[in-house]
Amino acid sequence: MELLLDVNTFGITETSLIRLRNELARRIDNHVEIHKIDTNFVCCGFLLLDFTKDEAVWTGDGFRTDGGGEGGVGYNTAMALLEIFGDSPYDMDLELGAFQTGEEAEVKEKLELHLKEYLVEGNPPPEKLADRKPRYLRGERI
Repeated sequence: MELLLDVNTFGITETSLIRLRNELARRIDNHVEIHKIDTNFVCCGFLLLDFTKDEAVWTGDGFRTDGGGEGGVGYNTAMALLEIFGDSPYDMDLELGAFQTGEEAEVKEKLELHLKEYLVEGNPPPEKLADRKPRYLRGERI
């Protein structure tokens, strides 16, 4: 599985959210699984595994799970977007560690190792995003 990542999304909420939205839209008719991966004690990103195209896309880690600041609002928005697409990301036990733009090789190496280990398990491909039922959002979520 080929790993696609863009250093311009590292640690930046808006570009991470745009990447997540655009990749979900592009892959609507594909078999996609989503992993939530922590990059430090408060930030995370999403790894989209596209079994149809044999690609994995890293969204960037501009999301804060503690709800603080722009990253917290971005995280809530990302989770709402995933719910609309009928998906709940798998919370993976993988700590990437904080990284900054320019540490692309280290991030790529860790994500590729995660993919290699995960794909060996032989999990069946998920259903297409378009075939999933959307989840209804509650007002307090947005």
